[in-house]
Amino acid sequence: MGPTGNCGRLIPCDNVRYANLMSQPTLSSLRQACVIVRAGGRCGTGFFVRSDLVLTCLHVVKDAVDNQSPIIVELRSRSVAAHLSSYDYEQDVAALRLDDPVGEIAPLSIAATGYKISVRQAVEFFGFPSSANSSGQLFHGEVDDVCGQDLRGGSALVIYSRNIT
Repeated sequence: MGPTGNCGRLIPCDNVRYANLMSQPTLSSLRQACVIVRAGGRCGTGFFVRSDLVLTCLHVVKDAVDNQSPIIVELRSRSVAAHLSSYDYEQDVAALRLDDPVGEIAPLSIAATGYKISVRQAVEFFGFPSSANSSGQLFHGEVDDVCGQDLRGGSALVIYSRNIT
């Protein structure tokens, strides 16, 4: 499995320090800041980095952008329309600007310093895979490969979890 819910930029394998991983948020702050992104028949996880900006993976919204379909960010209390603000195809990252900024959400912090990740390191991650309900799911797992590749051949952190089949 690739880095679901964590679309941070991955530094090349010869230097396994990941500069853009999230700092240690609480489960409560994850549940509040993580959202469901629906676009062009696809569904994925996104997270607030500002009251008007959500980061997600580009593959979640690409078809909607290509077909000019709506992009909807689902919060606990309401849904908000969004549009693609910027993206990085190589890193599979998309920034979505909300048409109506949300003030009541505390954005997640992005760590500014390097953090060493190693194989078999225990990790937790949160998201909205198809098996989760609308409140999301916390996953426990371990790093399987720090130098993995995604389906396009890009760098990917490979995580194994018994929660996902």
